[in-house]
Amino acid sequence: MKNLLGYITIALLATAAVQAQDSADTVKSLPGIEITTSVDKAEAYIGDLITYKVTVTYDSNITLEPSPIGANLGAFDVKDYTTDVTKTLKDGRKQTEDSFVLSTFTTGKYLIPPLPIVFTLPDGSRKV
Repeated sequence: MKNLLGYITIALLATAAVQAQDSADTVKSLPGIEITTSVDKAEAYIGDLITYKVTVTYDSNITLEPSPIGANLGAFDVKDYTTDVTKTLKDGRKQTEDSFVLSTFTTGKYLIPPLPIVFTLPDGSRKV
């Protein structure tokens, strides 16, 4: 009998409440920064591998801090990951992609919890 995991809905990253980033302000949006997420499938069966990607595009005068490798991804097990793959775009902005291969062995409908994305702005302020 196949057990259906249900639809995976991506939680909004920019609204993450981050306790570990004590000196950073949490914001819903920030000029010069675009965050997108994707999964390679919306439905999965027990044990299936799901690729979850977080792509951050940002102005070159903004500094992106490394992603938290040990982030809590809820009911999902992280089977593999590739982080901080950064390239410079033709317009001078930078783009970083993190990719996580996830799996779970429990049935239900799940959300991938938000990941903290921390930036240092040109004025030295830190935002999540």
